[in-house]
Amino acid sequence: MSAATAAQADVADGDKVTVATDQGSVTVPVEVVPMADHVVWLPAAGLSREPAAGGGSTIRAELGAGHGATVTLRRPE
Repeated sequence: MSAATAAQADVADGDKVTVATDQGSVTVPVEVVPMADHVVWLPAAGLSREPAAGGGSTIRAELGAGHGATVTLRRPE
């Protein structure tokens, strides 16, 4: 996410952030990079909550979201 998006979410590079939709949520580390404000990017491949299960991303399934979906950001509980 951009520095402005991180500031708005009250998180910094290296912190954890929870990305949520009405269907579910995932908590991931924050990486601040040069990109558009009010946008977050999550990998669609190579990130799994259960790597032993064969890898691959479970993020889209957990969030029920894809490209262009609206999400909310919050500090993890």
